[in-house]
Amino acid sequence: MEQPIAMNTLSQILEKLRLKGKDNELKMTDHGKMQSQLGKIYKPEDLTIVKTYRFEGDSDPADNSVLYLVEDQEKTIGYI
Repeated sequence: MEQPIAMNTLSQILEKLRLKGKDNELKMTDHGKMQSQLGKIYKPEDLTIVKTYRFEGDSDPADNSVLYLVEDQEKTIGYI
């Protein structure tokens, strides 16, 4: 019989990123750009999505969320 696939939670993925030193959260500014925790400002075209994680709630479709890992031109990884 097949083993069930282990599902990671959002907090588990964020902790793995932190342990790898990639806990660089990007937030949207009022002017449509992204700002890193280090204060660097990016235009949307400066970033490339390298991985997507989708999380679904057990019973409520409103519990869905998506985590995007993005990379800048200097190969710095962040997440949205």
